[in-house]
Amino acid sequence: LAPGQSARVCFAMGLLEDGASAREWCARWRQAGAYRRAMRLAGIRAGAMLEFMGLDAEAHHLFQQMTALLVDGGLAAQARGPRRGGTGVSREALWSLGISGTRPILVMRVCDGKDVRGVRALIRAHGFWRSMGLGTDLVLIDASANGYDRPVRDKLENLIAAGHLNRMRCVPGGVWLLDGANLNGEQWRALERFASATFTDASDFNVQARRLLKAAQAPKNRQMTPMKAGENRLPPMA
Repeated sequence: LAPGQSARVCFAMGLLEDGASAREWCARWRQAGAYRRAMRLAGIRAGAMLEFMGLDAEAHHLFQQMTALLVDGGLAAQARGPRRGGTGVSREALWSLGISGTRPILVMRVCDGKDVRGVRALIRAHGFWRSMGLGTDLVLIDASANGYDRPVRDKLENLIAAGHLNRMRCVPGGVWLLDGANLNGEQWRALERFASATFTDASDFNVQARRLLKAAQAPKNRQMTPMKAGENRLPPMA
């Protein structure tokens, strides 16, 4: 380059399917214009998908950040914090609920059902991650008082029936509607232990999500372990 002259260099990485030609792939993407067209097309598709799912930019950004809790068990555990009785709980306790535990688990405890905006937000998040190819098991727990009338369960049933989860009840990557009164202690502890994120309807969903993200980003307080170097055989300095 001449003094004062600038140039743009584009790097591309591709995962080719079996039988695909690397030479043809390179010929397609060697021009910078192809990259710009692909970025514009991806932006149009992403905008259309978000509009279809009813997500604004703030919710989209929040769900993107929360993805780290779903794919990194260490971050999820740090955000969750220590739980009493969490040690020694087996993943097998989830099997009696029909949950394998092989996918990220999202739990929402609903106590009174007066404000279901958090449930709606979590259902949208489940749909967003599903559209991105990340399957999650959504567990909605009716934690209201047990009785003949179950208004909370009825509201949750209506929310499930009104969206993409209607045909995904108790299937891998779908939704489970559980009665909190019928869960035993081991099942409660297993859900708390293996859930990537747990929410309640007692406070704002976004506030709870940001609190989890903040806890996941906090530095860990690790105690330094002295290194055992053995007996010091060096002569003392004069």
